[in-house]
Formats: sequence, structure tokens, C-alpha cells
Amino acid sequence: MANIKFYRKGNYIIIEDSVSGKYIESPSSKVEVTKGILADTDYQIYIGGSKLYTDQAIAEIQDEGGSVYSQADFERFYQHNTGGPVSNVSEDSSKTTLAFSNTSAQLVAENLNRKGVLIFNNTDVALTYELGDVTVVANDGPKIAAGQGAFVETTEEVKFICDTATSGKVIAIEYL
Repeated sequence: MANIKFYRKGNYIIIEDSVSGKYIESPSSKVEVTKGILADTDYQIYIGGSKLYTDQAIAEIQDEGGSVYSQADFERFYQHNTGGPVSNVSEDSSKTTLAFSNTSAQLVAENLNRKGVLIFNNTDVALTYELGDVTVVANDGPKIAAGQGAFVETTEEVKFICDTATSGKVIAIEYL
């Protein structure tokens, strides 16, 4: 695998590949980073829908200065800087991880200072979510498919229920 530098300059993501010598600039909205399962330390990197790197190990991903990212730092970086319009969110943004639930459960509490919540469904089934102090009913409301995510602009409490999940976690990142 290649050692790559992966960083942001303005609204662009820059990738420098030390093995091939490639220098790639792409608008941050066209760059997507994914991993197969929650515990993975290897990442797939796409630009404009085309896979550029397959199973890129975290130990081979560096910041602009050449320092290797920790897994938490790299995930925070790409979640805030790729896949859509860059938002100026506070570094105080928080992450919540919950085990799947077959009953209505609170994902995040109401927060009037929040810009929105990024919800990742890392379970093996779809989940249904609702805003406010309500009881969520499976399949009756907005859904997020297994292995997918959604950004919800809200300051309200967010609750969810999984459709008979057998494993996995639901992750919420609050953008403040």
C-alpha cells in the first residue's frame, strides 16, 4: 500500500502519494472515505464516485506535515471535511455510540446550540428515527438503511428504533 498525505486546503482535499508520486486535488464535496465495519482500520477513498484507494491502512495515512493520524483524528477529520459542503462546526462537537435497540431509544438529547446530527447506522437492518419527545415506531417515519448515514438539521431530541437488528451500533455526531 501507499503512504499518503491526506489534508485540506481551503475547500479542497489534497492527496499526495509517496509511492506513485501522484498529487491529487479534489473539491472536498467530491471526496468520500468509508470503511467496511466499525472496528476497521483500513479505509476506501473515492473521488467523484471512483475508488482511488482500497483498504488504505490508517498507519499509512499522514497529515500535511507528515505525521501519521491516529484513527480517531483521521475519522474526525474526514467526517468534518469530506462528502459534502464543508461546514464550520465547533471542535466541541460530540460523538455518541449506542448498541442497536428494538425499542424506542434516545440517541441525543435536545440541544439548542446544535447545528445538526450526523447519524450512522452500523447495524444489519434499517433504523427509523423521529425528532422530539415521541415514541418511535419501527417503519413509521424517516429511515436510514443498514450501513448508511444521514445528516439531520435539528436542535430537537433524536430518538430511534431498529427493525429487529441482531448486531451493530448506531453512531451520532452532534455538530455544534
